[in-house]
Amino acid sequence: MKKAILIFLTVTLLAGFCLPVSAGLVPCGLSEDDPNQPGDQTEACTSCHLFIMMDTIIDYILIFIVPSIAVLMIVIGGAYYVVSQGSSEKLSKAKSIFVSVAIGLLIVYGAWIIVNFFMSSMGVAEWTGLKNGWWKINCSTSTSPTPTQKVEEKIKEKVDDVIEETKDATDKYLDDLFEIVPGLPDAPGI
Repeated sequence: MKKAILIFLTVTLLAGFCLPVSAGLVPCGLSEDDPNQPGDQTEACTSCHLFIMMDTIIDYILIFIVPSIAVLMIVIGGAYYVVSQGSSEKLSKAKSIFVSVAIGLLIVYGAWIIVNFFMSSMGVAEWTGLKNGWWKINCSTSTSPTPTQKVEEKIKEKVDDVIEETKDATDKYLDDLFEIVPGLPDAPGI
């Protein structure tokens, strides 16, 4: 059983290296900028990148490692339960595994819920400027625009182009209309 747990943990950790995270743990100090990642990864590392790295590690643990281990332990507890064949020792072992998984998940995610409730009730978002949530790292690591800002700029340019084209088409249409129908009074502001 210990070999199965060791193999599962090894596979889980190795699978983490295969995830599509081209920027790595710290999105700085790279030789090339990845356009699929936010920010500029070619800039020098700062203390802000340390917080980004810690956030990435914590997110990885809470999103990938903890649920994987919980599922593995539930499967192991289920295996004990199925093969117990009435053995009270194996049944109690299966039940203790289930209880331990539930308590572990309650501790891990309950702590986050308690901290989130505390931070929300204190109004941290209002007086610190963390409008996106207290758990998100949004320190400025670069003066270059973020991908969202780049998209917003492109959309604004497209909207301005459409507005200009619409004005030109409207002016041309009105000019043609005034030529076709003689005696129409000029509209104000045209």
